[in-house]
Amino acid sequence: MSGWRAASKRFGHPVMLVTGFVTLLLGALALYGPDASTPYARVAVGTLLIGAGSAFAPSAAASIVVSSTSGEQAGLASGVQNTLRQSGGLISVAVFGSILNTSDFVGRMGVALAVMTAAVLLGIGSGLIAIPR
Repeated sequence: MSGWRAASKRFGHPVMLVTGFVTLLLGALALYGPDASTPYARVAVGTLLIGAGSAFAPSAAASIVVSSTSGEQAGLASGVQNTLRQSGGLISVAVFGSILNTSDFVGRMGVALAVMTAAVLLGIGSGLIAIPR
């Protein structure tokens, strides 16, 4: 059994969703305030955390969506979730591209990370709503 599957079985998909978003948040916080003297290790840890969170959150969201629908509508739910995930990725690229398309790329990283942090906080909130009381 894969690590993801074992963790999902033990803790549940909503907990894994929140864990993924918290990991994304920690990665964004690690990358705040970059300049020319920012240590490579800090950048590596931040991007590693963002990558790990990006693996956990979408997988958990897909599992939550599909498991919360009837068997007859599971394919439709999966398709809608996948379409929204891909659309969100495209919108993210457009938003971050417009923020960072400047000669002051490093100076604008704080703005991009603030936008990412706001989106991640919304994800954490939605994940907390999905956790059964």
